[in-house]
Amino acid sequence: MMSRGSLGLRGRLRRSGILLPFAVLFIVLSVASGSFFSKVNLLDILDQQASTLIIAAAGTLVLVAGGIDLSVGATYALAGVSAAHLALTMPPLVAIGAGVAVGLVVGLVNGVIATFFRINSLSATLAMSFVISGLASLVPSGNLVIDYSRPAFGDLARWSFLTVNTSTWTMLVVVAILAVVLSRTTAGRYMYAAGSNAEAARLAGVRVQRVRLLTFVLSGGAAALGGVIDASRVLSAQASNGQTALTFTVLAGGSFTPPPAHETKPTLGCRP
Repeated sequence: MMSRGSLGLRGRLRRSGILLPFAVLFIVLSVASGSFFSKVNLLDILDQQASTLIIAAAGTLVLVAGGIDLSVGATYALAGVSAAHLALTMPPLVAIGAGVAVGLVVGLVNGVIATFFRINSLSATLAMSFVISGLASLVPSGNLVIDYSRPAFGDLARWSFLTVNTSTWTMLVVVAILAVVLSRTTAGRYMYAAGSNAEAARLAGVRVQRVRLLTFVLSGGAAALGGVIDASRVLSAQASNGQTALTFTVLAGGSFTPPPAHETKPTLGCRP
């Protein structure tokens, strides 16, 4: 029979397990490459992975609540090409807002199908990803959208504050907010309850369907925001972008067993 101390140690290792490979990889890369552990390189990594972290953090909420969103990659691409296409003829803020709105709508549709129509979220979001991918190809007629003539559109990701790009600041703010929501708010507790035992949560008064719907909307909005940020960062977008976005959430360390997922896992789960 295991002692209480052994169980506590195992629990701590389980919660912080992803820290170990992350620390080892970081140390190895720092030793192997003299330029890796430099401010410029680390900021560049954060800049490139900002959208990944945003998508993974929001995707963790879906996993915690007992669902999964396989459409994040397609949503990322659709929002990116939509915002980039609109930025050619409209003010940047309008294009950015429209791109994020696209993701919120997709998330809402996913949530309604998966909760109120009681269709398995894996099947529903997988099917939705094919629909969204087709729409993403139609927006630019299959072509690459180039916004080099609209540099103002790049301010969302390229503007710098304290030598750190706004894409990184946006990621830090979004991840911090979602971490607080999950760990410190009633909504976060409801997400854990919905994912752990939906029937018990329902009997306790938790509106499980609405909670899960909220997580899908947040996931769709985050995927769209990531797509818009990357389109802004490189001033271009194409429908084939985001094909690997599904791994954002899986590598996040959001586990398919809802607790004890945490928002630090998405952050550390992304490659350096």
